[in-house]
Amino acid sequence: MKWHYKSSKYILLALLMSSILCASNNKTIAEELQIKLESVLKEIDTLIGEAKCDNDNQCGYIEIGRKPCGGPAGHKIYSSNNTELPLLFEASKDHAKLSKEYNIITGLVSDCSVVMPPIVKCNIKCVSE
Repeated sequence: MKWHYKSSKYILLALLMSSILCASNNKTIAEELQIKLESVLKEIDTLIGEAKCDNDNQCGYIEIGRKPCGGPAGHKIYSSNNTELPLLFEASKDHAKLSKEYNIITGLVSDCSVVMPPIVKCNIKCVSE
């Protein structure tokens, strides 16, 4: 088989173009995921509200996001006194799933440190110690 410089040039150009389109597509997907992540986080904050409480037993926390190595990126404190828990837990799962997708699409890396869960208590509203 004879090598042709001209046809090889077109093949390389096609590969370069597909690579650029793929990177551009990933950027668009990442931007869409970022918007969804922000929207779900606002929903979580709305569901939690002020997290007012009467006692420590009403306080809890949910995991937020996912680190590239695994595990939560953080936590949010809530009060069971005034939060629709099934909706909150579902939103937390959605945020984790979207965060994992975002990490993959963007190729994020992290230090793999473990984010320790907060110790929560009631001080008019649920807070971490």
